[in-house]
Amino acid sequence: MADSEDRTVGEKALETLKRWYQVPVLAGVMVFMFWTRYQNHDAFTRGGDGFWLQAVDSWYHWRATNWMVDNVPWTLSFDAWTGFPNGTAPGQFGTLFDQIVVAVSIVLGLGNPGESDVLLAALVTVPALAALVAVPVYYLGKRLGTRIGGVAGAATLALFAGEFFRRSTAGQFQHHAAEALFMAIAVLAVVVALTVAERERPVWELVRRGDWDALRRPTLYSALAGLAVTLYLWVWPPGVVLVGILGVYFVLQLSLDQVRGRSPDHLAFVGVVSMLVVAAGTALRIGQPGFSATGLNFFQPTFALLVAGGCVFMAGLARLWDGRALPRWSYPAAVGLSILGALGALTVVLPGVFETLSNNLGGRIVPFGRSESALTVEEVGAPDSFFSSFVQEEYGWAFYTGLVALPILAVQSVLKPNERAKYLFVLVWALVLISMGMTQVRFNYYLAVGVAVLNAHLVGFLAAGIELPSSTEESDESGSTVQVFQVVLILVVAMLVFVPLFPTVASPSAAPEASLRRCPLIGTPRPPTQPPLQPTRTGPSGSSGR
Repeated sequence: MADSEDRTVGEKALETLKRWYQVPVLAGVMVFMFWTRYQNHDAFTRGGDGFWLQAVDSWYHWRATNWMVDNVPWTLSFDAWTGFPNGTAPGQFGTLFDQIVVAVSIVLGLGNPGESDVLLAALVTVPALAALVAVPVYYLGKRLGTRIGGVAGAATLALFAGEFFRRSTAGQFQHHAAEALFMAIAVLAVVVALTVAERERPVWELVRRGDWDALRRPTLYSALAGLAVTLYLWVWPPGVVLVGILGVYFVLQLSLDQVRGRSPDHLAFVGVVSMLVVAAGTALRIGQPGFSATGLNFFQPTFALLVAGGCVFMAGLARLWDGRALPRWSYPAAVGLSILGALGALTVVLPGVFETLSNNLGGRIVPFGRSESALTVEEVGAPDSFFSSFVQEEYGWAFYTGLVALPILAVQSVLKPNERAKYLFVLVWALVLISMGMTQVRFNYYLAVGVAVLNAHLVGFLAAGIELPSSTEESDESGSTVQVFQVVLILVVAMLVFVPLFPTVASPSAAPEASLRRCPLIGTPRPPTQPPLQPTRTGPSGSSGR
């Protein structure tokens, strides 16, 4: 009887472990990521009479955050200390990232934060945001394959000691960790929305009849995807590149769907709803007129509306093609010609949008067309020997194993029976991140997330027959046979990915002393190149005041 009870307890414990093993592992990964980034925090508060922050941009965020603490809930809309002698809009500073730090400082200060509370919030929030990136990476890996893949992706991200690590340590009071987190969340939200749309198959007829029962789930998840993209743009307005990635993806995906005899309406619905939400959300935060990717202005909502309109056009063109029984293979050619015509019209109707698109394509997304002024800035320079020494230092062998996942994604986007759309989207996203990483050194804090997701997919693909079932939804795996070659492949991949990364994180440290800038703890913070002047405060409307 006792043996039976012990066996029952053991079986229950094993079943619990099968169901929830990813939770303690993921929690451990996040704790490790936070600890390695925060353990140097005392380097920025020692001395008692002052504090330090890394990099010049940290002081822009410091000034914006202190202003916002004094003017909750307003966001800094005009910076009198930038753009001498007239001042300028803060652009990438004073965004959602700073509002998050303000919220943390209010909690730490019990509703009345002082300067020391703001400093502690600045030191804690960035490593915490970096650690949270492991969560969407895990879920992306799980949705692309299995839970084992998701765990492997999160663990891979935790061991990277390149740009993503350096830009998310305590003292780096910048928005890079928040960018990586909110982009990963947005990509995950889009993947979920595409999956739901493929299952529910929304079409124009349902919209025309007002059948909202059938459209409820696709609409909800598409709107959430749009909200996630909007929040990312609120963190970093130049992140509008993600809208461009979605535009490229929908052109490819809707063309493939039409060629394969599948209605483009299903996924065009996601594009229209999500981009309308992005247009509305970014329009609410317009801080200045004009068309520029460096701040929230007319460019972001206009670009989102262009992508939404493109989805409507492609879905309508597909119906015209079917109605006239035109060859399906000619549809992509017609779409390509239409895009060229639209770009030509854009140069006449909205020249500001076209100029911003072309300027940001060269030197920011693709490794050519960089301006002469950009060449003088170290962080926007192109990495030397990208495919050899650079990626080896940044990612070890994980970059190359991630490349192996690219053709797997390409094949799955064509041959997978159901839910093919997510594979092509992740493929397009990863390829653009690789191009951005080749173009500018700093964008490797994005590419680190992409490499982690690619490795998560590779491990999940290899482990598809090993993943243990934890619920009825995974019961199809219960009859799978564990193959020796799968175990060997996973061990080889794990050794290639993880072993070279361990020495790089053995002793993380603060940035070199030369990169630190000192500022008095009592009184007004000052940029490192300016005398200790009292800053001019600006009210919520941008007017000057004390």
